Amino acid sequence: MKKLMAIAILLAAPSVWAVKTPGLGADDSGPVKIAGDIQSLRAITQVKPVYPELAKMTHTEGAVMLQVSITKEGSVSKVEVLTGPPLLTRAAQEAVKQWKYKPTIINGQPVEVITNVRVAFTLK
Repeated sequence: MKKLMAIAILLAAPSVWAVKTPGLGADDSGPVKIAGDIQSLRAITQVKPVYPELAKMTHTEGAVMLQVSITKEGSVSKVEVLTGPPLLTRAAQEAVKQWKYKPTIINGQPVEVITNVRVAFTLK
């Protein structure tokens, strides 16, 4: 009964568990995390990756998940591999580094963004 009461108290007090959203508070000017499907709508230029020859020869297919940092101006500043076939990750990174986005504006100010990007590789 005591455990149930403690859980009820914790659920009733969400401010205790509130998570700060980077970039939106007066004391935190870090990048804003935006879902990949939302940020993809802001893309201006999406360079397609070059399928690596070794990956073609070995019939390697799959998706590469990347974490991408986008500047206030909409340029990609950093690309980190989260998952994906090793033969495909470099090609995905090189392509995404060239992508451009419309600047993300929050409260009238451009902000830096962190998002995830999925790059799919399929042989035809």
